[in-house]
Amino acid sequence: MRLITAGLFMLLLTSGANAKNVAVPERNPVITMVFPDSWKATEIERGYDAVSPDDGVYFSVESAPMSQKDQLVDENNKWMASNSITPISRTTSALNIDGISCGFVKIAAKDGNGPTKIDFVVCPVSGDRLLMMTVWGSEKDRESNRTALDGIESSIKAIR
Repeated sequence: MRLITAGLFMLLLTSGANAKNVAVPERNPVITMVFPDSWKATEIERGYDAVSPDDGVYFSVESAPMSQKDQLVDENNKWMASNSITPISRTTSALNIDGISCGFVKIAAKDGNGPTKIDFVVCPVSGDRLLMMTVWGSEKDRESNRTALDGIESSIKAIR
């Protein structure tokens, strides 16, 4: 009986580890990453976006030519406005993701639910391409999804 119980326990542990592997962009990818199956991941024009099971955290990853960086920034500003996100303060720093030096913009903001945070990470990858990641959610929502967010972030692998 203990052997069966242990086997079922291991099955539950491994079945919870199911995930959606993605390459960004799908053709000629510059990175690969993994979203938990419990997250609603959707392919978008330049990559993927995903929402946590509790709808509390939004994560997107996009790849575009360097020449479209300003366009991506403009689109993200419009996205913030369309989601009634009002920036309060912003800090910038550097971040290293799988050996790639990236710019990191952390924005304290307010949305329809109250205080929130938006993180933008911009990385030059694969010659003339860039990668932009966005994470949006309140501190409480981020904390309740911390394990999944850490897993997503640690799954990012550059294709060299």
